[in-house]
Amino acid sequence: MTPTKSQFREQAKQRRSQRSAVRPTSELLDYLLSKYAPGSQIGCYLNQNAEIETDGLILELQKRYSVYAPAVVAKSLNWILVTGKYQLGPFGIREPIAAAEIKVTEFDCILLPALAIDLTGNRVGFGAGYFDRNLINAKAEKIVLVFEADIVDHVIAEDHDVKMDLIVTENSLIKINN
Repeated sequence: MTPTKSQFREQAKQRRSQRSAVRPTSELLDYLLSKYAPGSQIGCYLNQNAEIETDGLILELQKRYSVYAPAVVAKSLNWILVTGKYQLGPFGIREPIAAAEIKVTEFDCILLPALAIDLTGNRVGFGAGYFDRNLINAKAEKIVLVFEADIVDHVIAEDHDVKMDLIVTENSLIKINN
């Protein structure tokens, strides 16, 4: 029997609970530096425990780009310039403290977390829909950072789910065929 999306999400959370954070493949930085011009606007999540780690990546990206991270405001996300000062948001996730904000439609590239993803770009998040609601009008390349073990055969997609363009794991970059 095929699990429901919520059952699938719980299975993915269980897998994640047995891990520690790891860095993404070094190919990601090379890819971004070769594709995006200096001054580009990059969105990037701030990782929690047991997610692909983004702190070192953000420090490297800030040498060439403006990097913004999400902050929860009501039922949506605001993208705030990363300056190294953080506070805990309503879900216990670090959020940047800064005055500068950007609209999601202004990004060149956005790096996102996931519990799981399939090779057609369907991603499973934590289920609150913040990223999907926020990204609906984004034209930016959407890159998901996920453990290689969380690339699955099939993710149940819903109409509101936003497809990803590239998968990055701790070991590789995988172009999505969508």
